[in-house]
Amino acid sequence: MIDLLIEVLPSQEQTIGLFSVFLASLVMSIIGRSISSECVLGGSTLLMGWGIGSLMYTGVATLSTINLSNVVWALILVSFGSIVFLKRHEIELLTVKPWRILVLGLPFLLIVSAKYPSEVDVLSHWLYNVIYLVDYGTFPRPGLPQSLSAYTGFPYNHTFALHFVSVLAGGMAESAGNVINFGLVILFAILLANLIQFAKTGGCNKKPVRIGWLLAALALILATYANPIFVRKIVLMANPDTATSVALAFLGITAWQLTESVRANNARIKPLVVQFSLISLLFINLKQPNIIIFIILCMGMALLLLGKGAFPRFRRLLRLSPILISPALLSYLLWRNFVSSDAHLHEATLLPFEQWQFQNIPAILSSFWANAVKKAGYFGIMSILTVLAGIKLFRPKTSFDRLAILAAVIFIGWNGVLFFLYFAHWTGHASTGASSYWRYNTFIGYFGYAVVIYGLSRLFFQNYLTTPFIKTFVQSTALPRIIITIAMLMPIVTAPYLRFDRQQPKPYLRSIGHELGASVPFGSRVLVHIPGDMGDYATVMQYFANRFRSDISVAPAPSLSIIKTDLNKEYPSPPMVWSICGSGELERYFAMKLPENKSFLLTRRNGNWAIVKSWDWPKRRFLSSYHKNIKNLRCDIRR
Repeated sequence: MIDLLIEVLPSQEQTIGLFSVFLASLVMSIIGRSISSECVLGGSTLLMGWGIGSLMYTGVATLSTINLSNVVWALILVSFGSIVFLKRHEIELLTVKPWRILVLGLPFLLIVSAKYPSEVDVLSHWLYNVIYLVDYGTFPRPGLPQSLSAYTGFPYNHTFALHFVSVLAGGMAESAGNVINFGLVILFAILLANLIQFAKTGGCNKKPVRIGWLLAALALILATYANPIFVRKIVLMANPDTATSVALAFLGITAWQLTESVRANNARIKPLVVQFSLISLLFINLKQPNIIIFIILCMGMALLLLGKGAFPRFRRLLRLSPILISPALLSYLLWRNFVSSDAHLHEATLLPFEQWQFQNIPAILSSFWANAVKKAGYFGIMSILTVLAGIKLFRPKTSFDRLAILAAVIFIGWNGVLFFLYFAHWTGHASTGASSYWRYNTFIGYFGYAVVIYGLSRLFFQNYLTTPFIKTFVQSTALPRIIITIAMLMPIVTAPYLRFDRQQPKPYLRSIGHELGASVPFGSRVLVHIPGDMGDYATVMQYFANRFRSDISVAPAPSLSIIKTDLNKEYPSPPMVWSICGSGELERYFAMKLPENKSFLLTRRNGNWAIVKSWDWPKRRFLSSYHKNIKNLRCDIRR
């Protein structure tokens, strides 16, 4: 049991990374609060501060070669100035109203802070982008070493957050991405709690009030395991998918509040304008397609202003537009100008028109349907919202009707864009199989889910859902205890589920990768032979071997033919081959007896191959299992 605790709790470095995330969040929250202390959504000050920080990062990185660590210290100085400003104006530094949600969510953060990166996308480009910023202090440029990242031209707003934390931690904080993303899910729980409060009071623009233990526990459950869009393998990755989802949820609710204030000619519109502007600043450079989602959102806002008296509403919104969208567009244009002028940066682009895959359209639509059936929870609630929006489109009576219309516009618009991309960008099975269609829908899913929670809460507080059974159950004194107990036990009970990096052989490969990175000679070329591997496993060894050794080259070689081809090339150091298992063809090629039930490292000495070291195959860990793709390997290492 002690060994299990040691394994599932964070190491010293990971603990430093965890506290660095807390400190970074505090800095960003204080900056955001100094800009607008009248925010009507709890947790939004953190996103607003992050928006300001991302603009500073983008400006410095695209317009100069100043080391980005200076931006970290500059933002910390700004936070001290913000503290002075808030104190002079007798404004509390932080709102403590949602502290109970943070307390309930803290065990989750402790558990995920111990998770090591183990996913192909994260290990092939997202973390390499952070490492490059930490090592060189700026973007890849001519005259600087080439980045190991596969996509150096992806937007960096999430990468900037990881860089900020890594500078505070004194080195690359690779597990901090898990903490940041799960922390954003906790922030989403605060948003859900606010929406439930809005449903109870009947308003959508009132300041948040204190969140009690029952509401805190309920909101955390709704944001995590009751959430059909919550996917552990998306949340616990050091990529910006979760940040996009949560930022859009806050941005969408803010857009709705803003349009409602414009419709009512509300004088308290300034806090919403600032909130929308700064969250947009963060959102737009989190993912490459976010500019498209942002445009769809703005179109939805315009649609909500239609009706009697539309002209003065549009005129008022247009007067606000320079504040609403200019900072975000400035950040976006800075980034686009930099990417377009640097051939070293790689990003996803459309195919030439003559290569568009129009013939794949029937297969794409079929794959869309298959995904919708498989993920019926999400697509079901979004379909209901879309139907409701269609019914209310021409005569929306309530603020919720307009919120449902906004959610439906984003859902239909984004899926229309995805449909276009599947024949204009992707090819092969990625096109016909609508690869990652569900994951791309999670970008907008948190917003749609928040709208549903708000709608159900309205129905409940308006007594539409209070049958005698439900009324008796809700009024029971046992219910609050049950909900709070579930929220407290969730992190403990689901810890093995969250720590999927413990699934063998990934910890085994991580350990060997570390060892190779520390021991192989300078300039070594190491081929990783895992027969049947599609990249899930070789990438783990590549990353952990290369993490601190840019001089060595680690490459996957899943077949003997690839090994033969590669070994014919000239390298400054003797080539090395690591294989997870032996086989007859390997023994014949290397002309030697290979170890059984072990992995091994070979090197060539004086024209002959020799075993440098061997490792026993991994054993399954307690409360864990083997990774699902291990069955695809052509040697069974589970013995």
